[in-house]
Amino acid sequence: MDNENKELEELETQDLEPGVENESVEVPDFDPTESEDFYNNLEAAIGSEDDFDETELPELSLPEDTFALDSDAEQPVDEAFDAEIFAGVDAALSEQIEQEFGREPETSVAEEEKPNWFVAGWRAIPTWTKVLTGIILVLLISVGLLFGTAGGKKLLIDIATGWAFHYVKVDETPTPSPELELSVTPEPTEEPTPLPTETPTPEPTTDPNQNPDVTPEPTVDPALTPTPTLSPTPTPWPVYEAMDDENIINVLLLGEENLDKGLRGRTDAIIVVSINLNGGPLKMVSFQRDLYVNIPGKFPERINAAYGAGNFKSAVETVEQNFGIDIDAYAKIDFKGFENLIDSLGGLRISLTPKESDYLNTTKYISKPSERNTVAGYQDMTGAQVLGYCRVRYVKTADGLSGDRGRNARHRIVLEALFDKFKDQNITQLIALMKECMSYVTVSSNLEDLCKDALFAVTEHKMYEIETLQIPQSGQYENKTVKDRFDKLDMDVIFYYPSNVEKLQEFIYGDN
Repeated sequence: MDNENKELEELETQDLEPGVENESVEVPDFDPTESEDFYNNLEAAIGSEDDFDETELPELSLPEDTFALDSDAEQPVDEAFDAEIFAGVDAALSEQIEQEFGREPETSVAEEEKPNWFVAGWRAIPTWTKVLTGIILVLLISVGLLFGTAGGKKLLIDIATGWAFHYVKVDETPTPSPELELSVTPEPTEEPTPLPTETPTPEPTTDPNQNPDVTPEPTVDPALTPTPTLSPTPTPWPVYEAMDDENIINVLLLGEENLDKGLRGRTDAIIVVSINLNGGPLKMVSFQRDLYVNIPGKFPERINAAYGAGNFKSAVETVEQNFGIDIDAYAKIDFKGFENLIDSLGGLRISLTPKESDYLNTTKYISKPSERNTVAGYQDMTGAQVLGYCRVRYVKTADGLSGDRGRNARHRIVLEALFDKFKDQNITQLIALMKECMSYVTVSSNLEDLCKDALFAVTEHKMYEIETLQIPQSGQYENKTVKDRFDKLDMDVIFYYPSNVEKLQEFIYGDN
């Protein structure tokens, strides 16, 4: 025991700085247990003896010969080892005391400097992997901005629409149809009247009562002066001023029955699609082909002859001046293009009555005999079948409409089925469908910009409802027979009442 005390005294008096000779320091003997407050302070700090749990102390792993000191030999002093032992004891006591007082033990400086698992893992990742991950994150964020924000959607729609319209046929300089232009009564033109030929007359005899300064007028042969042929005076026709609203886009859709290639045909499908950029339902107006209208600058005729009589401009002006609505753009498709468009979309799902199905299977309205196999009820119809369905007039619809009113109702059913086909697609699918459709239609040069605004409004305001209107309204017209413009053949036409114009303007523009 005396040897151990002696060694401890030597350790306490050693200088920790290596290479310096240690000087003896006299340490007075001190026994802390002799203090009166020692046990009270110890119990207050770590609790009573009954509360002390030896199992909470960490186990110290020490070499087996740590305390095996040879009393006869002087043992070398390992300062680092001693420091480790005291640090372990201090940490164990500190942890126990802090737990007793409900505080978390302090983290050592070595632990604070040690990087966490995320940092260590990130440092272990190769540089090329980090770069690739960054690129993917940027792309994902960009896609999120495109699809998740209004500005992103608008940019995406603008790019997609511009790409789709690259395949469309744009009507820039329409040329009149030779056949129809020859049938138009020419406007009278002023032609120069031939100079009259003077008939020689004998010189007058001088009369004293006659003024010599007056020269007699030459005699003109009446047969040399042509009489101009004037066209019949047109019947006075009301011209409505077209209403306009910058937030409403009206597009005129024409379905052309072009049986003679190279010549413009009649447009038996005439529909106006109206879109309010501020939201609300899409609106669709169909016009019966036999409406008797005045074709501006031409003659009174059925409305389906307006396009053939003077191109797109004539068709647009006919609708504007006869019904008082503004047409912002137009698009046209013929029979073959319509069939191809429907087939490119994978067909349309349409319901047929038993009579409609039997009629389509037993007539030539379906151009392909192998596809005259429709059934009653809902079914996926091909382009040829849908086109035949649109042309049927002599069988009533499910709502009991027949004739041109029944055919117009079928036009609206097909357009609604087309809209359903589009609205169920995501943005990427919609872009692909637009590209397919645009290759079969001819459009006005300004339709691309209007289409961008319209598509953005439809997607932003979720405009998935359609309201329809037919002109003329039920009970607001009369069926009459008139002579054609050559006054030769009888022509069955529809005289519509002015109330139809008021209803149409109210339907599109509302209270405005």
